Amino acid sequence: VAPGFPAALAALGGGMALSYVFSFDRFGIATIGAIPSHLPTLVFPVVSIAGFAQIFGSALIIAVIGFMSTYAIGKAIAQKSRERISADQELVGQGGANIMSGLFGGLPVSGSLSASAVNVDSGARTGLSSIVAAGAILIALLFFTPVLQFLPRTVLSAIIIAAVLHLVDIKKMAESFVVSKTDGTIAFITFSAAFIFKLDDAVVIGILLSLLFLMSRIMFADVSVVGFDRARGDILRRVGAAATVETEPGLLIVRANRSILYANSEHIIIEIRALIDRYRASGDAPRLLVLNFASVNEIDMTALEDLELFFAELHDEGLAVGIIYAKDRERARLVRSHGSRAPIAFFHNISEMRAYYVSAAHGQATLHLTPIAKRHPRDSQAS
Repeated sequence: VAPGFPAALAALGGGMALSYVFSFDRFGIATIGAIPSHLPTLVFPVVSIAGFAQIFGSALIIAVIGFMSTYAIGKAIAQKSRERISADQELVGQGGANIMSGLFGGLPVSGSLSASAVNVDSGARTGLSSIVAAGAILIALLFFTPVLQFLPRTVLSAIIIAAVLHLVDIKKMAESFVVSKTDGTIAFITFSAAFIFKLDDAVVIGILLSLLFLMSRIMFADVSVVGFDRARGDILRRVGAAATVETEPGLLIVRANRSILYANSEHIIIEIRALIDRYRASGDAPRLLVLNFASVNEIDMTALEDLELFFAELHDEGLAVGIIYAKDRERARLVRSHGSRAPIAFFHNISEMRAYYVSAAHGQATLHLTPIAKRHPRDSQAS
């Protein structure tokens, strides 16, 4: 009704007055209770090596979860105000706050969804609001603790609920299911968890679910067969994406839609092997296997070792291997790792790959590949 009116402050004052007059605690209505009125003292801790080793694991978990929770809360609020949040600045600020809190014997510091929501709902627009809030807390601790003990917890709950309601966007949650079932599921579970656990715990659950889904997408990377889209100048597209996408006999082009890492290299190799066996069973035995590395931004050491063994097996079976669109760094790693056991042809564009395969297929019974050293510009038609 009146956004400029300090409704939360009025609710606090009215709630404490009613609690004082009617002694709410006698009727089982919980109040804040006694609050220490003195300020903490500065203490420099003396930590031994044994003590440091004992607390390091727990401290690391608290730091990581605290930062991830704070960053998620900041992003949720920043989306409402259409502002950007800097993870680096947030990490520095939270780290400094935790250092100072530790020197005064305080608890670990992290963002609070309820407190942040109340802050924004009260009209906060800049970081100055946090300084004002800290000053108000300091004054309250020094002069108003005898009054604050009468504050009913139900009043605090009402203020938090009213503030957090502005952050609930049912329409956006429904849209997330349409855009991505994974995102929609995470949003729904996190939203539901807020009714069972504390809000901050619900945020942490959402973060952990996001990480689990991310790991599952990495571990079970999609491997698909790609062909030439005749309607778009022979660019490479997934087979089945359009009726104009065609493949050529004896040429199998596959694409891994994730970086190849220790977590998914075995799965990717199994998928490629299954595709090779399927084509052989259909009577179209591939003579050249080309891996489209357009989506591969990283290959770690374990993946290199797995690919080296796999390519060597294919070489022994008489199946040549080529790679197209490899990044310079990954191409150099593959050359160093596989050049001796199983030569690989590196194609920089579709024209180069097609010309090589056509000439080799018509002129030789088998394909003998050697690494291409000279760099060629990428074909302008390639996506």
